[in-house]
Amino acid sequence: MEVYEKEASLILDILNNSNDLELLISNPLISATIKKNTLSKVFSNDLSSLFLNFLMVLVDRGRINILRVILEKFLELGLYLDRYDLLIHYKFKIY
Repeated sequence: MEVYEKEASLILDILNNSNDLELLISNPLISATIKKNTLSKVFSNDLSSLFLNFLMVLVDRGRINILRVILEKFLELGLYLDRYDLLIHYKFKIY
C-alpha cells in the first residue's frame, strides 16, 4: 500500500504543477488514445505497471476527469487505515 500512496502523491504533485496536464485529461473533446499516450509518456518511468494500468482504465471508463478526487480519497483512506492500525496495535498490544 505504501508504494501506491507514494505514486498517488506523485501524480497529485504533477497535477498541481501542471495545469496543462489536468486540462488535457479532463477535456472530453480529446480522444482516449491521446490521453493514454500522454499519461504513458509522463508517468511510465515513475509508476508501477499496476498504477499506470489503473490510469488507463480510468481513461477507458471516462473517469479520468475525476482523477484528483480519486487520488485524494485514496490517500485519505490510507491515513485512516494507518491510524486504525495504530489503534488496534495499541489497544490489543499487538506487535
